[in-house]
Amino acid sequence: MAAKLPEYEGRLQEETQRLGQLRLRQVDEQSVTDLRSWLVNAARQAGCQVRRIDLANPASRPWLVDDHPLENPSKQQAQEKGVSPFVLQTRAVTFSVTGSAPEVFALLKAIDSDARLMHTQSLDLRPTGRDASDLQLDLGLQYFALVRQKSAA
Repeated sequence: MAAKLPEYEGRLQEETQRLGQLRLRQVDEQSVTDLRSWLVNAARQAGCQVRRIDLANPASRPWLVDDHPLENPSKQQAQEKGVSPFVLQTRAVTFSVTGSAPEVFALLKAIDSDARLMHTQSLDLRPTGRDASDLQLDLGLQYFALVRQKSAA
């Protein structure tokens, strides 16, 4: 058993690094301001004008064993799978910008390449005028974070 200790320590270090990388990708209360700034700066760098940005308060639900952030499990599923010591926080973000087609697509590319834990809930793209040279992009995004449940002590 003692001979396997270095192997276990190596695996622990690998998993700890993976966990640290995942924690950097989540959007929790401490990183909301950074997310807002990043979205506004990404839009400006792409040449778009920000019309509206709204970051809602997070919705929370228990995180189950073998769960998926886009599922909404029933009470029966929660009992069958089992509840983990974590809570999933889902933060809805609505983001509206205008710009030319190349500018809007540059922004979409920047958002797509961002490493944060995110899901596109809605995307609406339409011309803003008769000539269709300018577009308005309305995005509904969901950002995720897993936080440890506070113990009821």
